[in-house]
Amino acid sequence: QDDKVMAGRFKAIGIGHNFDEIGAPGFIKGYNGKPVIFAHPGRNDRKGFSTIHKGPSYLELDVDVGANFSFIAQKGIVWGLGMSEKMNSSVGFVIEAREEDELPECMLACVNTKFVPHSNTAI
Repeated sequence: QDDKVMAGRFKAIGIGHNFDEIGAPGFIKGYNGKPVIFAHPGRNDRKGFSTIHKGPSYLELDVDVGANFSFIAQKGIVWGLGMSEKMNSSVGFVIEAREEDELPECMLACVNTKFVPHSNTAI
């Protein structure tokens, strides 16, 4: 399919496993485990705001968080990076199904991070 269409179907699902323990704010807890689709909000064609790069054995998706995410999403990301040394979290990636024959959605990739030293994160 067209890369712009695929970018609008790319979803991430993040889970913080120890949010209560580290005192996560309510707005963070409210989005825990909820999927985030990398598409322009309110657009019927759901074109993505990411760039896809394909190689012979890889797929790379670039997302400009500063330009394309809401203020509250940016605050959540900055909070998460600042708490990386205390956080146990997982994130998975799927392509959104839009037709019956595309179900069930399957995980493309996932990662679990535990207590990543702050010096290894970018803010």
